[in-house]
Amino acid sequence: MQIKFGKIKFTAAKSEKGCRFDACYKGEHVAFESEDMSLYDDVFSDNSRRAKAAKRVIYENIKHKYYETHRD
Repeated sequence: MQIKFGKIKFTAAKSEKGCRFDACYKGEHVAFESEDMSLYDDVFSDNSRRAKAAKRVIYENIKHKYYETHRD
């Protein structure tokens, strides 16, 4: 399922270990996996504050993963 947060769109999917979030950040594919299924549930929550907070957590983790692999 595709989710939009700010200018970034990411895909959320359940995996064997938990959940996986894929995004295109600065033209590069970045994936973030979490064992915490509550993060996946919170993204699709009816509570807008909870959903927005979960999306921010995912965005920050995707950004962190990008800069982990693209250090200058």
